[in-house]
Amino acid sequence: MNIKEGGAIMAKSMKGKFDRTLDPKGRMIVPAQLRDALGTDFVVTVGLDKCLYLYSTEGWDDFTEKLRGLGTGKKANRSVVRFFTEHAADLSMDSQGRSLIPAELRDFVNIKKDIVIIGSLDRAEVWALEEYEEMHKQPEATREYIEDVFENEDFDF
Repeated sequence: MNIKEGGAIMAKSMKGKFDRTLDPKGRMIVPAQLRDALGTDFVVTVGLDKCLYLYSTEGWDDFTEKLRGLGTGKKANRSVVRFFTEHAADLSMDSQGRSLIPAELRDFVNIKKDIVIIGSLDRAEVWALEEYEEMHKQPEATREYIEDVFENEDFDF
């Protein structure tokens, strides 16, 4: 679902961290706090950093517009577009908030059973628990690194 702000349509912001376990069929329970922003029907694709991205249908449309802006004249641009679009799938939530993650995508990012779902502004990210924990061990995930980034960017809170 989207909201209007100053005449422009803006995706609802997603936030929070949620630990989940896939059921035997490979379904995740979408956190109630993210359901309104994602909508009943949404899109999953591979993401960067060994996770999956979940977009509302409107958020996916916005993302693919950015991909279209890359143009197709350069091989690298075509590869980027293919990376995200060839693995994209439409998902739906059932009445219990469950959604099946396609096996191909689960395998692509090492998802077995335990997952972490995080809200990340215009999308949600789905991580295998092990990959999420490994990501947090990287220097780029430390508070000191983030503080340096903000200082260099002169970001005001």
